[in-house]
Amino acid sequence: MVTQNLVAAAGTAEQEQLLLSLSSELANNDKPVESRRMAGSQLLEATAKAANLWVSMDTVIKSQIKDLLLTTLGSSLEEEARQASSEVIAKVASVEIPLKQWPDLFQSLLRNMTQQGIPAQVKQSTLETLCYVCQEISDPPLVNNEVNNVIRAVLLGTLPCEPSGVRLAATKALLNVLGFAQANFRVEME
Repeated sequence: MVTQNLVAAAGTAEQEQLLLSLSSELANNDKPVESRRMAGSQLLEATAKAANLWVSMDTVIKSQIKDLLLTTLGSSLEEEARQASSEVIAKVASVEIPLKQWPDLFQSLLRNMTQQGIPAQVKQSTLETLCYVCQEISDPPLVNNEVNNVIRAVLLGTLPCEPSGVRLAATKALLNVLGFAQANFRVEME
């Protein structure tokens, strides 16, 4: 509630800087867990309430925030930071994907599932992110290739060679992905 009031009271430039500062705090592994937890919570609250603000924000700042969120997802040692990042990515994606403003999101997430040496917790967080994104976007304006990447990432998480936490996250994500990718299942070759 505090962040929502700050975002509402601040001018656009201040709002953008606040969101960028919260993203930086969340992404910083050297910051205390409590500080990162608070930043993640406030960032989620702010992005959930400020879709109109997000659309009108400076593209450079939006890009910096998205990069920080993906960095947090892929490198954070703190589970709560990755969780918050997953949820914020989904909120941002729910605004940007319909406007075709985050074309490389799914490719970035797929890379987390396919690159060698990616830690299990990063794969698990990636699958949770896909789950949240699919929940947030009810009618995805995606081309078949993008939907196929989402399906592929989730199916990779179900492989027997993956740890149980990754397989569980993939199974949970699968339910949301099925609705998300419904049109692809109508095409026999997909």
